[in-house]
Amino acid sequence: MTGTPSQSTGVAENSAAMDDPPTEAARGVPAAGAPREASSISLRNLSRRFGDDAIALDDIDLDIRPGEFFTLLGPSGCGKTTLLRLIAGLDVADAGVISIGNRDVTMTPAHRRSINTVFQSYALFPHLNVRDNISFGLRMQGISKEDQARRVADIATIIKLDGLLNRRIDQLSGGQRQRIALARALVCEPDVLLLDESLSALDAGLREQLQFELRALQQRLGMTFVFVTHDQEEAMVMSDRIAVLNDGKIQQVGTPQEVYETPVNRFVASFMGHDNLFDITAQSGRQVETALGDLITESSRPGKVALIRPETIELSLPGTPGVEPGAKLNRLEGDVIGRYYHGATVEYELACGDAEILVEERNSGDRLFKVGSRVQIEIYPEDVVVIDS
Repeated sequence: MTGTPSQSTGVAENSAAMDDPPTEAARGVPAAGAPREASSISLRNLSRRFGDDAIALDDIDLDIRPGEFFTLLGPSGCGKTTLLRLIAGLDVADAGVISIGNRDVTMTPAHRRSINTVFQSYALFPHLNVRDNISFGLRMQGISKEDQARRVADIATIIKLDGLLNRRIDQLSGGQRQRIALARALVCEPDVLLLDESLSALDAGLREQLQFELRALQQRLGMTFVFVTHDQEEAMVMSDRIAVLNDGKIQQVGTPQEVYETPVNRFVASFMGHDNLFDITAQSGRQVETALGDLITESSRPGKVALIRPETIELSLPGTPGVEPGAKLNRLEGDVIGRYYHGATVEYELACGDAEILVEERNSGDRLFKVGSRVQIEIYPEDVVVIDS
């Protein structure tokens, strides 16, 4: 949420001026944290420019399903935050249509959209205690004090803020402040919750803990969440689906497994952390020629790059029988030129053919290959993924 009430509460301008607003029960509003019908988001031909040359978003088409935890992932400057701001109504598109729950909201101002946003800074009010920070949006809506108290108590229980409601903001940890920002956004029961890098200010341990908590909260509420991050692991842990953006365009949309294991192009593969990318210099059916050597793939689909994930490669001593007798494997040999011990896993850097390849093995405690060792490299054809350039 921002510190500006008209942009953060997502309610009608005149709602705070109601003399005697009806109770929530009379209006059919569910209790805080109760399951509700989630909203879809549809973006059609959405574009945004800044000046004549800076294209932030270029003809975006995207459908986010009701009740989905959807993540916009990409490097700085790729357009993901601009896209989030357009959905929130905090910026205006140059072209295109934004629909939420099958309703065109393209020209609807932010305060009239049933959307709340949690930003990286949290934007909490330092002069208000926890209770008053959470209930701020409810007061702006003209909700009765009795209903405010009930809903604040409900959301405080869900987000584990019990016992903190009378605390000052300067008495709280970073994780507690993040929970308050979430509670303030959720207590108003928006149709959609937007989160812009909202965990990035936390230390690594707390950030990991809150990733799981936020995902569990979204599943409990059944609400549509749209999350912006540049962190690949964070996106994979939390998301139902991911859209990878670059240069104002969507490169790929898919589940975390699809985006990680079968990237559609070299950019997505590189951004998802894959280093084993080898140019295909020739291809004949299922056989591709690379700097590693000739490799057999599972598919004959033409492509420009072969991706081999480090964790799919098997290492053994030269001459060792295949990991699965009779299996059709790509069998190569290489020399260990680097070894990096991570505890649960061991990473090897190998010189093979005219290239170098990374291998990640689970540390079973059986053996470690020394730098300078000659090793046998075995790769299943289905683990040689052919992708576009």
